[in-house]
Amino acid sequence: MSTAVNRKLRFAIMCNDLQLKQWQHDVITHLVNSGIAEPVLLITNSHNEKNTSLTKKILNYPYSKFLWNRYLRKLSRTPMQQLTALPEYLKKTEILNCTVIKKGYSEYFSDTDVAKIKFLDIDFMLRFGFNIIRGEILNAARYGIWSYHHDDEQKYRGGPFGFWEIYKNAYVNGVILQRLTEKLDAGIVLKKYFFKTTLHSFKEHTNNLLCDSTEMPLQVCRDILNNCSEYFLKEPTVTKAPIYKAPRNFVLFIFLVKLFRNRLLFHYKELFRSEKWFIGISKKPIKEIIFNNIDPEFEFIKPLKKSEFYADSFIYNENGVAKIIFEDYNYKTKKGVIASIPVNDFAQAEIMLSEETHLAYPFIFHEARNTYCIPEESEINRIALYKLNEINHCFEFQKILIENIDAVDSTLFKYSDCFWLFFTRKSAGTNSKLFAYYSQSLAGPYIEHHNNPIKVDIRSSRPAGTPFLMDGDLYRPAQNSAKHYGSRISINKIVKLTPDEFFEELVSEIRPEKYSKKYCGTHTVAVSESFIVIDFKKHGFIFQSFKNQFSRKFRKIRSK
Repeated sequence: MSTAVNRKLRFAIMCNDLQLKQWQHDVITHLVNSGIAEPVLLITNSHNEKNTSLTKKILNYPYSKFLWNRYLRKLSRTPMQQLTALPEYLKKTEILNCTVIKKGYSEYFSDTDVAKIKFLDIDFMLRFGFNIIRGEILNAARYGIWSYHHDDEQKYRGGPFGFWEIYKNAYVNGVILQRLTEKLDAGIVLKKYFFKTTLHSFKEHTNNLLCDSTEMPLQVCRDILNNCSEYFLKEPTVTKAPIYKAPRNFVLFIFLVKLFRNRLLFHYKELFRSEKWFIGISKKPIKEIIFNNIDPEFEFIKPLKKSEFYADSFIYNENGVAKIIFEDYNYKTKKGVIASIPVNDFAQAEIMLSEETHLAYPFIFHEARNTYCIPEESEINRIALYKLNEINHCFEFQKILIENIDAVDSTLFKYSDCFWLFFTRKSAGTNSKLFAYYSQSLAGPYIEHHNNPIKVDIRSSRPAGTPFLMDGDLYRPAQNSAKHYGSRISINKIVKLTPDEFFEELVSEIRPEKYSKKYCGTHTVAVSESFIVIDFKKHGFIFQSFKNQFSRKFRKIRSK
């Protein structure tokens, strides 16, 4: 299944009627707008029963799940689940109305319908309708039938999706796109994403899951066209996860109580538990920390003012002096500047770069005996390169590397004779989706990876400092923001990185609680030959932050 295809992929849409939900509409739109796939067939279900008698409805109504049905209808209907008419580009698509043969919970297609579908030479089918599909229809398209499961199949089977994660206080919600097989809950996983669970809002959580996973079929299509689809040959997934069903009345009541509690905690933390970041520096080798389980001794750099914090720390040399460069954030001005401080003299920090807009994450890169900085400038939608002026002790603007992009935590490194830029994006959820660009030279031009986003995982996507070489392998620190923003750092080993593919594996973690119970977060690590710097977080009350959050919430309430 890894043979490249030099044409548009042809696909069919399986649905119960000629209406789609908004998220399904978006999935198809991504495919059509890409120019690499075209819809050629709508497969509808002629046994989609709608006109059930009132008496039968009353007798068969699941009264033990009455509250859930009412809640789902009145409170949890999201924009992504709203029904929408067929888009114009589908109205002229051929329609095949199929009569399925039901055997228990399974549905089989007639030989005649299967033959008609095979005749159209379809590459894949998107399942947006029908029930449990079995039989020869599974092989009617070259790459089979693709189906979503908006949960992690290793933990949750059945449904409703997103519900049990909140009920069980699970911080992560998986989503898979799978190729269906004859066995139930044993498809071939084609793509798998991991998102943060929005514990305080079921409506927001389910809407985000649907919205943020609509590109999965498009990514599989790109892999097919780029000859990177070996995963079709994998064995079907094996899971022993329990099967969940719609909650009964008492369970939903408990769920609503938990949801209310989570919402109160969410607002309480925003108002009264502000982030306090500070920098720790150690002389222990990084290998001993992440692989040999040796606890380093840190010397800490803390801001003098309560309304400030120091975060996003990196190391560089200026005129032979080792310095730490970092984000100096002020809650009063609600913006950060880039400052530095010598590692052997924790005096007043010196500002190295300041703009009218917020600056953060001053990533340091050395090339041709020059020191460069790429600060986060997502507020003005650009990635820009700055060069260290050792005479004036500041970083001076050189050029814009990528324009019109709301990049967060841009990280530059060399790999396989290319310069690679990794970052997340504000408009794509900030913490979950990792994007990559590459160039043959530092100055660019930078070309987008052929299958962005290259990774979607709240536990290990967003960059968290300087990639480093160890024993010939390249390791990439990434933020784990599953529990909360910047809760720990994941260390990933890059296994494959080309313009078409990306794969890395988790090898270790840096956990702040390992060093002290008072630390609850860490999200940047940088290494040099002599030092390691890591930023640490704890929560506490900061009056200026309270004022900012209270004003923001008040304005939001007034605008409704």
